[in-house]
Amino acid sequence: MPLLLVLSFLLTAPDLVPIGHLDDPALREVSGIVRSRTHKGVFWVHNDSGNLNDLYAITLDGKTLQRYRMPFFNVDWEDVAIDSRGRLYLGDIGNNGTLLPIRAVHRFDEPNPSAIPPQRFFKVTSCFYTFAEGKRFDSEGMFVLGSSVCLITKRLDGKEAEIHRLSFDPPSTWKSPQVPEKFAVLPGFVEPATGADLTPDERWLAVCSSKVARVYSLDKTNGLTLSAEVRYKERQVEAIAWDDLDLILTDEQGSLFRISRKEWQSAKPRATEGRRTR
Repeated sequence: MPLLLVLSFLLTAPDLVPIGHLDDPALREVSGIVRSRTHKGVFWVHNDSGNLNDLYAITLDGKTLQRYRMPFFNVDWEDVAIDSRGRLYLGDIGNNGTLLPIRAVHRFDEPNPSAIPPQRFFKVTSCFYTFAEGKRFDSEGMFVLGSSVCLITKRLDGKEAEIHRLSFDPPSTWKSPQVPEKFAVLPGFVEPATGADLTPDERWLAVCSSKVARVYSLDKTNGLTLSAEVRYKERQVEAIAWDDLDLILTDEQGSLFRISRKEWQSAKPRATEGRRTR
């Protein structure tokens, strides 16, 4: 692309409009968000590494409804996901510098933020994974597809992000971690991916980076087609979630943003590369 055209785009890229701001000062580096499928108006968020192992229930105006201390460490929590049975998945999937040989995803039943007293104990199922020789990857985006957790690679080399599948049927132990299966490539996603979410009907996948959010359609064979591409001024966008068919984004500064269904559906990608599978 010609330099003048790139500069023109950067100067005219629209900014995201905040819809709320997190009111809890402890939420200082949010890296994951997902909407509850049981409790109306509730979203789940958490901090990145270097923070306490706490999970927060919030509203979209930024109010904290409840905070839960989880019974596992926050080594590098990067995303939170949910399944059709109302179970939450916390992804300790970050791997800066690809230094860590084993990573994990923790599953537990979604608590009720309105319960008094609040829930303090959680039955957790953890699934550990390792990497094939020379294949370690960092991940900040995660979603649940069927009985599998899907991890999106955060690439820094300009190549398209990959999706790796981790089976929870059955979950693998720390002593016998599984090697995730690569099963798809994200067409056109060459920026470092920082978050992901899948609609409850498993039809639409949203993935974000610091300056673009893309929406992919899934067919019955899990083939991916790039459907929309929303660009915005660069900021530290770390997480994305579906709110019906609107998109909710968060950044590390605690701002919450909305991209409406109408907005993303009208934001056609510059060039689609078709469907990519295994």
